[in-house]
Amino acid sequence: MSTQTRQYRQLTQGQRYQIEALLGTDYMQKEVAVSVDISESALSRELSRNASDNGYGAKSAHALASQHRVTATKISKTDERHMPIIKKGLLLGWSPENISFRMKV
Repeated sequence: MSTQTRQYRQLTQGQRYQIEALLGTDYMQKEVAVSVDISESALSRELSRNASDNGYGAKSAHALASQHRVTATKISKTDERHMPIIKKGLLLGWSPENISFRMKV
């Protein structure tokens, strides 16, 4: 089993322009992915998420990706319903572990 950790990086605008240029040639998706140094699945996701009816355009794809980042749902580790318990625990001098245990009970 590999202990290598994956690094997830968002595509840069430059990479998107490379993708657009290479797709205009006779390159296959696999060759484009290798040339841009991304995985085939990342390229496939990029094309399915950010291509328009007219094909893939780097400028519009980058604008769409930027918009997705802005409107993406942010995951919060604390629920607003837990805040009174957390505040009370902190006022009582409880440790984070004690507060966490109390919230599980």
